[in-house]
Amino acid sequence: MNSRGQVTIFVIVAVILVAIISVILFLKGNKTSFREQDFDDPQTYLSSCIKERASLIIEQMLTGGGFTIPKDTVLYNAKQITYLCKNINNFDPCINQYPLYVTRLEKEFDSNIQDDAEQCFASLKQELTDKNYDVESGPVNVEAHFKPETVEIVLKSDLTLSKGDTSKKYERFDTYVLSKIQSIGFVVNEIVAQEAKWCYFSNDGFMLLYPEYDIRVYMMEDTTKIYTIKNKKSSETLRMATRGCAIPAGWF
Repeated sequence: MNSRGQVTIFVIVAVILVAIISVILFLKGNKTSFREQDFDDPQTYLSSCIKERASLIIEQMLTGGGFTIPKDTVLYNAKQITYLCKNINNFDPCINQYPLYVTRLEKEFDSNIQDDAEQCFASLKQELTDKNYDVESGPVNVEAHFKPETVEIVLKSDLTLSKGDTSKKYERFDTYVLSKIQSIGFVVNEIVAQEAKWCYFSNDGFMLLYPEYDIRVYMMEDTTKIYTIKNKKSSETLRMATRGCAIPAGWF
């Protein structure tokens, strides 16, 4: 009886092992065919490409006072700093050059990211074509939205991918870049507004109310003020210039 029982147990174990091996082989055999029908992820590809380009644009804008190519500048520490509030006349307050500064930042970013996003999209299409996908797409439209913590980039285009009897359609791709550029823009607005009204901005008083910012001011010989605004959390820094209420040389 014991011998028969042992034989029975061995048979059951053998059957179980065979069943497990069969299941593993079945799954392994189907794994390849499943992957062959799987679509590559356009969202991940585009997000990675656009995010890299966008970060470079934001860095250029911060360095240029909000512009990728600085305009109406003054030389400071071997760098061209953009005037955001300026008056060449003596005694008079500076004139705000960009009253809707944050909106101006968005437009500057939009105009620069459009070409980069289109290049990323063209690169994606080429990658998919090289992987034997049939690719159909429409025109590319890119919109950027500045938010307190991020820059949202929306790429819209009808993209249809086909391989064999399977197809998939995309219409929108979202990318998010961590940046405080909008928040820094609002700080710049406040500085310029006070300079244009009172020819003065209390950086110490502002930092007391908003300790997340470090604001430094340097006065040049022609009374141009160089403001350096840094967000401590993101370490992003914008530098800009103002000139107003200038006192002629020799008055004191």
